[in-house]
Amino acid sequence: MYTSNGLDQRIVDLNVRPSVRGADATTLSGKTQVAPSALAGAVHLIFAGQSTNSCCVNSNYAGSTTNIFNLSVAHKGAVFNAADPLLSCDITQGHHGLYLARSLIDGGYASKVLITLACFGGSYAADHCPGGGAVGGVFAGTSTGDIAYRIGLTARCIANAGLSGLKTIIDWQQGEWDSDNTSTTQANYTAALNGVIAEYKRVGLLKTGSVMFINKCTRITETTTNRNNIRNGQAAVVDAGLVRAGGDIDTLGSSYRYDGTHFTASGAAAQAALKLSGMSNFIQTG
Repeated sequence: MYTSNGLDQRIVDLNVRPSVRGADATTLSGKTQVAPSALAGAVHLIFAGQSTNSCCVNSNYAGSTTNIFNLSVAHKGAVFNAADPLLSCDITQGHHGLYLARSLIDGGYASKVLITLACFGGSYAADHCPGGGAVGGVFAGTSTGDIAYRIGLTARCIANAGLSGLKTIIDWQQGEWDSDNTSTTQANYTAALNGVIAEYKRVGLLKTGSVMFINKCTRITETTTNRNNIRNGQAAVVDAGLVRAGGDIDTLGSSYRYDGTHFTASGAAAQAALKLSGMSNFIQTG
């Protein structure tokens, strides 16, 4: 269904669609919309991947959300004051991005932060790749890549809001499903992730002046062999230019996780701290 250049061009619009992995579950209840003009000069964080880069923290963020905003791809790029659960995903708990945004602001690296979710829980790298690919894990076989359209959708929603010019950081964190059971091979994982990266470049979100961080991330309860296939695949796509090494999320052990995979509030803070150095350095030096 999704072509080699990213998606079926017959359905290019600003609408989200259900996928084989589920559907968006968030609502506008309790959200306050703001004008995109309020975002001038903001740093834009786009979180991509699966659940640990989504709203999986088992408690809502309790700190200040002043000058932190949330763009919703489920609402054609409308912008809201940020509050858990962040909009446009299939999970409705807390998000570590609020901890990270607060650290960027309090550290003087950004005056405002905009958060956009392009992630989806329970998904393979190949689900996000145009054309899909071979996968292992729980649903071993072939992915059709039916979440890949959300990359282009994200770009179109950002453009619709008039916010394409913001300094942009794409944060990729995914690998739990690919490292499960008989894992996705390193070659297949790398191919899928390179397809994701190429699509971010094709739609104009990853270009000079923006960056993509690849975090090392697997199911930490899985076997070393399974995990290394994915960790090595994640490392293989890094070019130290537009695509850089992020944090090693696997170093955050079970004491930070309420179910062996997803993060508690202390885990969310630790997760954000792992990402802060690379992101702050990019903001300062490019």
